[in-house]
Formats: sequence, C-alpha cells, structure tokens
Amino acid sequence: MAIKLKRRENEPISLFLKRFSEKVKRSNLVTRYKESLFRRRAKGKRVIKKEALERKKFGKRLEYLRKIGKIREKQPYDQKNRR
Repeated sequence: MAIKLKRRENEPISLFLKRFSEKVKRSNLVTRYKESLFRRRAKGKRVIKKEALERKKFGKRLEYLRKIGKIREKQPYDQKNRR
C-alpha cells in the first residue's frame, strides 16, 4: 500500500513531514513491514512430534536423576532469603 501526499500551496516542509509521518503511523505500514521481516514458517507435523518426544525423554531423564539423588527437588520460592 502506497501513501500519496502532495504538498499544499505555501505549506512549510516541517508541516508536510509531520502530516506524512502521522499518515504513516495511522496506516501501520512500518509495523507490518517489520513483522514481515521476521515471520517464521509454521512447523510441520513431523517436527512437532519430534519435539514432543524430546521433551518426554528429557522429563524422564530429570525424573531418574531426582530419584537417584543427583538433582534435588524444587524448593519453594522464599521471599525472606531473597537478595
């Protein structure tokens, strides 16, 4: 979407630039452009399943390490000992 503005007769450049910048802000042109720069592809079914399996394996590994005492259970957050 293009923004077209013409400078009015005897209009100072500063007012013309202000009018232009306000029109750009209202149109959300810049934000839409920036969003399009960082848009990511949607994940496929295979990738989603693979990530779920990895999370499950990691959870089992943590559970095992807690059982054998390598990792302590989570301690509740204590406001008094906060630094």
